[in-house]
Amino acid sequence: MPYDVNLEDVKEIYAKYGEVKDAFLPMDKKTNRPRGFAFVTLDKEVAEKAIEETNGMDFMGRGLTVSMPLPPGEKPVFEKRERK
Repeated sequence: MPYDVNLEDVKEIYAKYGEVKDAFLPMDKKTNRPRGFAFVTLDKEVAEKAIEETNGMDFMGRGLTVSMPLPPGEKPVFEKRERK
């Protein structure tokens, strides 16, 4: 996520796929600015399409990396992505 994004911007991206059940934008405690990522909860029926369509998307000048949450303790494996 861009560092100047707000929670409404995040919700707006995903609202077109269905109801955004929850959205969380972690903030840096020192700067009070977004840390560059967010968590969004959608119904399972629409989540896969939302991930597919927004992963790699340019959003406010930054490419998004979108995925399902990992089980606790598991580390992500990043793949090279193409920008849309």
